[in-house]
Amino acid sequence: AGLAAIIQALRRVEPELAITVLSARPEETAREYNVAAVSRTGVREIRRAIAAADLLISGGGSLLQDVTGNRTIPYYLGVVWLAQLLGKPVFFYAQGVGPVRKWPGKLLVRKIVNRVDAITVRDKESAAELRRLGVTQPPVTVTADPVFGLEIPGREVSGPAGPVIGVAARECPDAGDFEYKTVIARACAQLVERHGARILLLPFHQPADLPVARELQALIGPGARVAGEGLPPLELAGVVAGLDFLLGMRLHALIFATLGGVPFAGIAYDPKVTALLALFGQKPVLGGGIHQVGRHGGSHFDETQDVAEIVRRWEAREEIRQKALEVVHGPGGLRDAALATARMALATIWTPA
Repeated sequence: AGLAAIIQALRRVEPELAITVLSARPEETAREYNVAAVSRTGVREIRRAIAAADLLISGGGSLLQDVTGNRTIPYYLGVVWLAQLLGKPVFFYAQGVGPVRKWPGKLLVRKIVNRVDAITVRDKESAAELRRLGVTQPPVTVTADPVFGLEIPGREVSGPAGPVIGVAARECPDAGDFEYKTVIARACAQLVERHGARILLLPFHQPADLPVARELQALIGPGARVAGEGLPPLELAGVVAGLDFLLGMRLHALIFATLGGVPFAGIAYDPKVTALLALFGQKPVLGGGIHQVGRHGGSHFDETQDVAEIVRRWEAREEIRQKALEVVHGPGGLRDAALATARMALATIWTPA
């Protein structure tokens, strides 16, 4: 989704732009997005691609963090370092930064990021993390997640009458003893019983989210089905645009909802979801966020209260929709900010016509 959004935005500014992507599946990426692509693990291929380029774009997404593993920061900053060795300008494109907890990552960020040509981040929390890590130059500009600039196709959700509620859930090892899936299932079952809702369980990160979707389907029972399996990001975005409400853990599921004017409630498995919700004046449902449970245990969650809060958000859906439309599509909103990032990126190397 991030790649599609960045490509769309760049080509709005410069339609003939030649783009090469570092990809785990180069042939598939080249075919789907009309770009050149090379293996993200082929050092010689990466070097040739950067040597032939006028600019390296690093981003978006949560590239600079060490939660997903010790090799994440060395890889992404290694690519940046190679571009710097080759004398190529580097643009950080709406990066999500942090958390960076270990000293090797902190050192690499401070040594390499201070030498890039321009930095944009997707939220103020990322800007604060860069300051904490010792990044003092160049100036950091807060823009918006690239996906806010995405053009998404509408897609009607077929089936019997009744409101359609999407659920984009994932596994969360930090949840400890807190049965967050049980809370989601209880809330969905209430919406099915009281409002005749249909529940679509949407696995955003495939195949990892599929077992979660199937587990929730079994917990909810009649009225729930798994949908969107195997769909590429743009088509999945179209499915979200056809919903009446979304309950989401996945960041881009929530962003797709805001783009389509679909009211939503967010479950924070990671601080980035909390940061996104704050832009819309919302707090996460399920306490302060599942990512806090690892330290505090599950005792501060109240399942009955959490279920009631999800239902309350559904009942307040029109208010949520109007707020989202204002924040995303209003003058100077997140969509404008996301599209402006592409102009800033190309201005690093030339003044667009």
